[in-house]
Amino acid sequence: VWLKASVLGCLWASSEIVLGSFLHNLKIPFSSNLLTGIGIVLLVSASHIWHEKGLIWRSGLICALMKTLSPSAVIFGPMICIFSEALLIELSVVLLRRTYVGWLLGGALAMSWNLAYMVLNKLLFYGMSIIDIYTAFISQIEKQLGIVVDSPWDPVLVVLGVYVFLGMAAAGAGIYTGRNISRQG
Repeated sequence: VWLKASVLGCLWASSEIVLGSFLHNLKIPFSSNLLTGIGIVLLVSASHIWHEKGLIWRSGLICALMKTLSPSAVIFGPMICIFSEALLIELSVVLLRRTYVGWLLGGALAMSWNLAYMVLNKLLFYGMSIIDIYTAFISQIEKQLGIVVDSPWDPVLVVLGVYVFLGMAAAGAGIYTGRNISRQG
């Protein structure tokens, strides 16, 4: 299992290190979502070929450890995210017994972790005052655009919905790819 996890983890880490460093240095928005999507597709498709238990979390651990080789200055946050995403996929697949719903839920949870991590990180860094800043920002947007938002958390829920959709789409692409590869081989 560890040898297969090493293969997957190193493939995932290569995209995280090479493509991730490139995208983050160019300050491309939502680059972490693209990298998470690549990881989801890779893990889900490979799990259709290799059925070993614990393959996903082991791959995430190896990828996170390989992230230390990144030339980027910030590696600890991405390492936490990578391993957490793998754990969330593994958890949903174990609980829902490798069904399509389990894969789709795992993809949605893994992609949504990016938003959850960002919110938690901002709360830790700025404290509870970030909530006051956010609600004041929403009020200012309402005044400038002339719109009314029922709740200041509606924009967060919309973004969460987009993340869930993207995670499910990545898992769907992984399912499609994995099924096609397993049919051919």
